[in-house]
Amino acid sequence: MIIGLNENVTYRGVVFHIQTEDRGTSRPMVVSTLFYKGMIILEERKDYSSLVGSGNEKEKIMALKNELHQRVKENLLSGNYDNRIKEYFKSLKKEKKEKPSAPSDNKELLSLLQAVILPSLSEDLGIKLSTTELDTIKKEIATIKGSTRKERFLSLCSIIYKTVSNRCSREDFKSIAKTWLKGEKQKVEDIYKYKGDFRSLLERIVFKDLESAIGSSLTRALIDKVMEELHPMFFKKPEAFEIIVKRIVNSGIVQKKTSPEWQKTKETAWKELYKNLKLTGQLSG
Repeated sequence: MIIGLNENVTYRGVVFHIQTEDRGTSRPMVVSTLFYKGMIILEERKDYSSLVGSGNEKEKIMALKNELHQRVKENLLSGNYDNRIKEYFKSLKKEKKEKPSAPSDNKELLSLLQAVILPSLSEDLGIKLSTTELDTIKKEIATIKGSTRKERFLSLCSIIYKTVSNRCSREDFKSIAKTWLKGEKQKVEDIYKYKGDFRSLLERIVFKDLESAIGSSLTRALIDKVMEELHPMFFKKPEAFEIIVKRIVNSGIVQKKTSPEWQKTKETAWKELYKNLKLTGQLSG
């Protein structure tokens, strides 16, 4: 699989993130996703099954990926996605206004959904739920009843399968669903601890350089911002450090206070230091 493209794009004062990735020849498709604070606003897809087995396949897929990434960026900046973005922010406001307090049993299901199921759907089946789909699932979770944990879990699986049944087979869904209840044993607290460890590592690598460029207070505020935008499970991804560094370098304050040469040099140095720490066994991530 070809490495994805990641870019922060500021539009009308709001920072969006565009990620474009190749799903691999088993699912020959390039997908470009527009995010806001880690949540999906929309996706654009391009099938490349006709390229599989052709000459210069790698170069052609890379060109297709660059083309789709640029198209999504241009569509965003030209206002073509304004209606979708307005719908997304409208749904956020509505959710905040109408969100009922969930019973403790259903809060457990919500934690399982966020910490285990959503990452599993994405990584194991290549399925990313839209904001609308996620909102619908959360509303249905609030209505789940059952005297045992297993009954409530099976009800949750039924809700999720109804949402994704057109994107995967029943057999594939059942095989990964069996792993979710085991995954629940990994306490949410442990996941948040991993996020804290990641932040300590990040500060160890980038803090002094940023502090000398933008000051201590702005450095802490910037790190707070990029960390808070993402779900704790994100920090377990192999590419998490590179994406976070890219967000820091592309942030408004760093762009304003430093030169392009500084940004390029520091980004390269930070990635190299991270790589060296891994090679020497000084970090386990």
